[in-house]
Formats: sequence, C-alpha cells, structure tokens
Amino acid sequence: MTTRLRTGEILRARRAAELSDARQRLVFRLWNTGWLLLSSLGIALASLLLAVGSFGFELFLSYLHHPLLLLLNCLPVLLLQLLFYSLCGRQWIAFLLNAVIVLTASAGNLFKLRFRFEPFLFSDMNAIGAALGVAHNYDLRPNARILAAIALAAAGTLFLLFFCRGRMRLRGRIVLALAVLLSVWPLWRFAYGSEALYGEPTRNEDTIDATGDSEIFVTKGFVYPFLHSIRQAEFLPPEGYDAERAAALLGAFADEAIPADRRVNLIVFQLESFRDVRLWGIEGVRDEAYAVWDALKEESYHGTLVVNNYAGGTANTERAVLAAARNALAPRADTPSYVWYLRDQGYRTLGNHPYFRYYYDRVTVNPRLGFEDYRYFEDYYEGVYGEPTSFENSDGPFFREVLKQYRELEQTGEDLFSFNVTLQGHYPYRTDEAYYSGFLDGDYSQELFFALDNYLGTVHDTQECMAEFIDALRGDETPAVLLFYGDHCPNIGDSSYVSTGLGADMDPSTYEGFLNMYSTEYLIWANDAAREKLGKEIRGEGETVSGCYLMDLLFEQLGWKGSAFMQFARGVRQILPVVNAGGFYVENGAYTTVLDDEGKSALRDFDAVTFYNASQWRNN
Repeated sequence: MTTRLRTGEILRARRAAELSDARQRLVFRLWNTGWLLLSSLGIALASLLLAVGSFGFELFLSYLHHPLLLLLNCLPVLLLQLLFYSLCGRQWIAFLLNAVIVLTASAGNLFKLRFRFEPFLFSDMNAIGAALGVAHNYDLRPNARILAAIALAAAGTLFLLFFCRGRMRLRGRIVLALAVLLSVWPLWRFAYGSEALYGEPTRNEDTIDATGDSEIFVTKGFVYPFLHSIRQAEFLPPEGYDAERAAALLGAFADEAIPADRRVNLIVFQLESFRDVRLWGIEGVRDEAYAVWDALKEESYHGTLVVNNYAGGTANTERAVLAAARNALAPRADTPSYVWYLRDQGYRTLGNHPYFRYYYDRVTVNPRLGFEDYRYFEDYYEGVYGEPTSFENSDGPFFREVLKQYRELEQTGEDLFSFNVTLQGHYPYRTDEAYYSGFLDGDYSQELFFALDNYLGTVHDTQECMAEFIDALRGDETPAVLLFYGDHCPNIGDSSYVSTGLGADMDPSTYEGFLNMYSTEYLIWANDAAREKLGKEIRGEGETVSGCYLMDLLFEQLGWKGSAFMQFARGVRQILPVVNAGGFYVENGAYTTVLDDEGKSALRDFDAVTFYNASQWRNN
C-alpha cells in the first residue's frame, strides 16, 4: 500500500521538489527523462517502419543492424522533441507535435514511393500545395503501418499526458533549447550535410542492391536521407568545388549573339505524360493510337529524351530544359536560363499553362527563369474553360489559345519564345468506363484495360491538336520552329502497376528498363520559311539526351552557339549525353551507374561551372 502511494505521488508530481524523499526524486527524474527519450525513439522507429515503402520488413530490420544509420535517423527526432519540450514544458505536447511532423512526412514519403517510386525530398516542400491540390486523384487510404503509427502517436500522447507530468524549470528549458540549437551546425557540417558520410559509411545493401538514388535513399531510412537532401535545395557549392578552375573552364568560351539571318520564332510544348507506350513492349496497343505522331516524326528531327522522374515531377523536367539543370531546381532568385538568354537577345518570352498558378510554385519560379508574362487558369484560362481544367480533354482549347496569342504577336514583327505546358493526359485515367476507346486490344483486367485505353485516347487527341497547330503554321511566311516533348512517363495506376499489370520491364539496372522508366520523346519541326532561312531541313533521327541538354540540341539544329555556359555544356554532352539524377548515365555510348575517371571529371566540372555561372549571375 505504501509503495503504491509513493508511486502515485511520483506520477502526479510536476517537479522533483514536490517530493520529500530523495529516492523518490531520483526515480521521478529518471522516469520523466527516460520516457522523453524513449517516446522520441518510438517515433523514429515508426518512421523507419514507414520508410521501407514496398520493400518489406526485412529492410526495416536492416536499419537496426546498422547502428550509425539508426543513430542518424533517431537523433534529429530526439532533438526536435527536446526543442518542443523546451518551448512548451509539456511532454505530451512535445511528443504530439513531433509525431505529427515526423510521421506525416514519413507517410508522405511512403505514398510518393508508392505512386512514383521517388522519395520525399526537402525540395518537395515547395510543391506541397500542388500535391494537395491533386491528392483527391490518388488512393491515399492508409495501410496497416500508417494505422499503427497513428495508434502509436495517440497512445503515446495519452500515456505522457497522464503518467509523465514532470516539468523543467524555465532556466533549464532555456539551456536545453540553446543546446539543441547549438548542435545544428556541427551536426549538419559533419553528419547530415556530408557527402562522404552519405556514401560508404552508411551503405546498407543487406536486402536491396541499390543502383539508383531513390533506392539508395530508401536503404538509409527517411529522416537521415531527407535531411541530407537539403544539399540539393540550398545554393551550396558542389563537393570539391574549385572556383578558379570553374572560372577557367567557363572563360574558355565567349557569349555569342543569335545571327540576324538565323532568327526564327520558337514555340515549345511540354506535353503532360506524353509517351509512345509501344516502346514498353506491351501487347495490344494499336498503331492507330500513334499514327499522327509517327507521321510527324517523318518530317521532323526527333529522338529520345531522358528525364529525372517517373510518372510525375512535371516541373523538374520543364526547369531542367529551361535552365540546363541536371537536378531538381526551385530557384529563390533570378537564375541563368535559356529564357533569359533569348530575352537578352530581344525575344519576347511568354508562356501558358491552363492549370492553377500555384501548382509547382510556377507563379514565383517562372519570372526568375526569365519569363515576361505567363498565363494561368486564374488570370486567363478560367475565361476559356469556365471551370477547373480537365485532365481528360483540355488540349483542344489550349492549343488554339496558344496559336491565337502567337498570331497576335506575329503581327508586331517581334521575335517570340513561347513555352507552353499542357495538362491533358495527367493521371489518373478513368477505370470504370472508356471515354476514349478503340486503341487497345488484349487480355487485361477491366480496370487496367479502361485506364490504358483512356490514356491512349488522350495522347491520340493530343497528337491531333499538335498536327492542327503545325498545319496552321506550315505555309506561313514567318519562320517558326516548334519543339514538342513529353515531361515523363504516364502513371497507369501506381508505381508498380506498369510492370505488374502490363508486363513492362521497369528495372533500371538494364538500359532497356531504364529507358522504359525515365525516357519520353522529343520532336523538332520547322516550317518551310524557317528551313529556307536556316538553310537546313531539320529532319531525321536525333540523339538520346537528358532534359538539361534539350535546348542545346535545339540551338545546335538552329545553328546558334548561345552563351558561354551553353557552349561549355555542349562539350559535356559529348561525353555524358545522359545524366539522370537517379545516378544513371550514358558515358561515351555505354550505359552505366559507375562513371570512369573521364566521366567523373566531366560531371564534377559540369556541376562546378553550373554553380559558378549561377553565382556570377546573382552577383551581377
């Protein structure tokens, strides 16, 4: 009876001074401190359970077998809880806030891996609003692990509320907060921001033979690789950066103006989820689905485009193309780009996207890339569609509005760069009926058949819109060159459905599987007036290139040298025409995940000169 009474006193006490017995005070301190640490460990372990994605419980166990990985994933969770506790002085509030932040981000990572096999990176924070805008289109039902994490958070909160009432004095909380804040820089400098530590010391291939960045991310948990990804979002010099060498490499070239006798109007369409899925090697896709595309290729320069994303990440592709960026780009200031170059050359730089301007933060980023004006749903296309733009059949009005804008500006005689991002073909594709039909045969489940057939219908309609646009410019006296390309592969279901349901090879360890996952196509078309002015046909089979080189490839077809940076990048392209952000490359014609010395040097130089060029741009 006495023991129970004393235990009750310990559980009810808020401070050790309320207890008269020294042994009770010691137990009080150990009890409250212990649960502060253990509760944060519970959150960290729940996060790791979610971090495995679809790889299974064996991967979770592998985290526990690597003490350094376990520490790197748990320590930030503990520090965050200590910070919250120092601010509010209540264990249950600190735990709840910590759990909401860490487990929500971990669940977001799980869903992103499920739908796109891409982890949730720090740079994705800018796209949270866009993601929420289309979240209703995805199956976000929680799985058993998410439900378990929610139950843990609820149970932990209630336990700490009733059984851990200890409170630290204000002075102690201030000291604790300062200690946490002072730990941030050394931890970032020597642990979370370290490229060296992210390599061999934290390698975890117990259950996965990790070849790409997404797989490597998953093998390291979630909290640790997420924090490490801050390096990609910050304007930080690359590892081993040598400013003098970068300046010398860039200084070997000089900016070149566009020759007066080679100036033509440029119109670019980035096509949502546009890909010839016959290249997946699946059965039943009728050739009529891509008949228009095949015909347009015969009169164009065309080839394979390698992007950084599978089934999503539209903005990553458009910014890679516009700014020659090999990694995801979300500039916080004006950034050198092909748009700025053309604007400096006297071109009008305009753009169109029929969806909301907040999507991927385009309203903020596009001016930083050099666009003078960009039309979105809120300020223009609401008047065209009258309601939020359809994913299924919005290309017809969109192409007509872009052509109308072009005709108006054509009358002024100004040179034009028009960059336009479509929406039709965006996931999901209806699975309950065929609103487009007639492009697919085969023995598929009804759900998969409708989804794929409807997708084929959307891309066929897009092709007809392209052909109509081209026909409108075909006989023009004004020279015009058009570039069409797909932003990423379509998502026919979730990230595994294409391989499991359609039987496509999506294994990036092979070149075929890599292209199936990360490639689309591009097409460059010129009207007769442009061909005559340029003295070139612009036809035939083109190179396989990454998005960061696509505009350079276009410039090359036009006979434009471009800026010093563009000329430098052209040299890197000859060595590394494919530089996928997932760690996949084509080096001197060979597919690889491990570069030789020449490739490593070219990649380091590319990153260094990119950083140096942007630094000079910002300083000037």
